[in-house]
Amino acid sequence: RPRRLIVGYRDGVVRLWDLKHARLDRVLPEYDRSDAEVEVLMFSDDDRTLVAGDIGGRIRFWNKATWDYCGSLNCFTGEDERIQAMSLSPRGDAIEVLVGNRLGARRLEMIPLTPNEPAPPSARARESGT
Repeated sequence: RPRRLIVGYRDGVVRLWDLKHARLDRVLPEYDRSDAEVEVLMFSDDDRTLVAGDIGGRIRFWNKATWDYCGSLNCFTGEDERIQAMSLSPRGDAIEVLVGNRLGARRLEMIPLTPNEPAPPSARARESGT
């Protein structure tokens, strides 16, 4: 099984590095990149989904088995706020997002797990078998 390091970058891109061969394995695809710095990465509790939160308040999802992009959600952050931490809710139907600012103010938001953007045409075509 390959050993990989998953890294989120300031340009909003998530990259997988092959540690055995010390090289870039892949850049994760997406269809709505925001150019906002990736602040938090996590896996779902069932280890099937990679989740990335950026400083612009966007939460993006990838299927870990295929690394296909699954969609995104928006965490409405205010001025000077950013996502500081994320975890899956106990029921698994939402992401708990800790939002904070540079002054130390924090709040917890519950974001339902329903991506707000449709799948890209190529993904819809694969699903329908065309």
